[in-house]
Formats: sequence, C-alpha cells, structure tokens
Amino acid sequence: MSPVDKQGLKLFLIGVAKKNRIAKKMARYGVGLKIAMTLGLGYMDILTDLFVARSYYEAGKLNTAYATAGFAVMAILIQTLVTFFQYGKMSWRERLGRTLMALFGMAPLMEGASVWVGKEDKDLQLFTGPAMYAFMKAAEIAFESIPESIIQIGGLLQTKRGDILGIQIVGVISSIVAGAFIMTDGNFGFIASKNLSSPGDPYYGWISKSEKGVAKLRQMFGMLLFNACYFAQSVFAMSLFVQAFGSRKPLLITLGVEFFALGLGRVGFDLFFVNCNGGFDRNLFWKSPRAGSSMRGIAGET
Repeated sequence: MSPVDKQGLKLFLIGVAKKNRIAKKMARYGVGLKIAMTLGLGYMDILTDLFVARSYYEAGKLNTAYATAGFAVMAILIQTLVTFFQYGKMSWRERLGRTLMALFGMAPLMEGASVWVGKEDKDLQLFTGPAMYAFMKAAEIAFESIPESIIQIGGLLQTKRGDILGIQIVGVISSIVAGAFIMTDGNFGFIASKNLSSPGDPYYGWISKSEKGVAKLRQMFGMLLFNACYFAQSVFAMSLFVQAFGSRKPLLITLGVEFFALGLGRVGFDLFFVNCNGGFDRNLFWKSPRAGSSMRGIAGET
C-alpha cells in the first residue's frame, strides 16, 4: 500500500472512530437514562405506597393499610432473598453487605449501576447482571405494582369522594406508570437485542435526531401510553373482582399465578436467551460502549 493510500485509510478510520465514539457515548447515556428513570419510578412507587398505607392507617382502615405496606415489604424481601443467593460465591463480608443493601431497597439501584458501568463479576454471580436487573423489576411488578394497585383502587372505591386524599391518587398513578414504563423498556430492550448489529439501529439506548430517531421516540411514547392504559384497566378489573367476591382468595390466586408466570419466564429466559441468543446478556449492555476505544486504537489515536 502506497503512503498516500495509507494516509487516506488512516483519515477514513479516524473519521469513523470519531463518529462511532460519539454514538457509543450517546448509547451509554441512553442506557443510563432509562435505568435511572426505571429506578426513579420504582422507588417513587414504593415510597408513595408507604405514605398511602399511613393515610389508610390514620383513617382507621387497618386491613387496607396493612395489605398496602405488606406488599411493599414483600417486594423488598424477595429482592433480598434473591440477592443473598445471587452472590453466594463471594466472601461472607461482600455477600452480607450486598444483602443488607437489598434489605434497604437498594438492590435495583445496585444491579442497575452494575449494568451501566459494565462491572463484571460473572464468575461470582448466579445470574448475569442484566438478567438479575430484569428479574428485580419483574418481581417489583408482580409483587408490588399489581397487588398495590388492586388494593389501592379497591380502597378508593370504598372511600367517599370527599374523603379521598391526594396521596392515594398519586399512589395509584405511580404504580401504574412504573409498571407501564418497565414493560415498555423491556419490550424495546428485547427488540434492540435482536437487532443490535443492524446498521439501521446499531446502538442500544441511542436515539438519534434523524427521522428514524423521532419515529422511535413516538413508538416508545405510544407503547408507554398503551401499556399504562392496559395496566390500569387490568388492575381496575381485578380490583372490582376482589370487591365483588372478597379479598383473600382472589389475591392468593393472583399471587399463585404470578409465581407460576415468573417461574415459566425464567425457564423461557434460559431456553431462548442463553441457548439461542447467547450474546444477549453481555454484549447488549456493557460490551458495545467499549468498542469505540478499539477503533481509536486502529485509527492511531491512542
């Protein structure tokens, strides 16, 4: 190759590397933003549920207050139990520290940060970081958002209009929005994982300013609105069912179905993602943002 050709190739690679570096940086920002929004909505949901439980307790509706607080605590206990087994290969000090963080509701934040920065403790974990994060959010929907929404809507239906507090309405809305956002983010994450290497949309979490990027934003907003409406009408219908036939048996049946669905989902994850799409967990979240450094090395920038 002549010196002129080498210089031209070098300039070309430098240009590609710069463009790729910006895109990868924006992709990582996109992943971080979505994780932050999911965590923010999740923690807001838990906090509002506790305030709602307090309002029902002060109003003398002890059963509703205990049930509201109980499901919020149940979601945290499930996350704590899963975290304890997740890090079983670590030292007891590290394992105990992470378990205590989960006990204080910090498990999704811990797993979300691990996914974003790409901290790989793969040999010390029972599940991968993205799988653990997904399970934590699925558990939050199954054992916190859905039951809390059913109970709180039922409490609103039994309360006179003049006695309804603003925090009770905010609690229902936060549960619905948090669940809908997790469902929307999961749907688009699955789509991105299937088309990660596609030239048209190669960067997970990155939404460009092009017409395609604007269309993607519209699709995300439309799906979020659909999921919110679907989630709301589902929990409203289940709440009416509970009000009509009593609270204990329908809630127990609901929890049983959710346990079965989570187990089935875990089996499906093993069969599909691990065996058929093995690169999903590691490449999707933290390997792609590091590709820019390799290209800069090829272009002679490092």
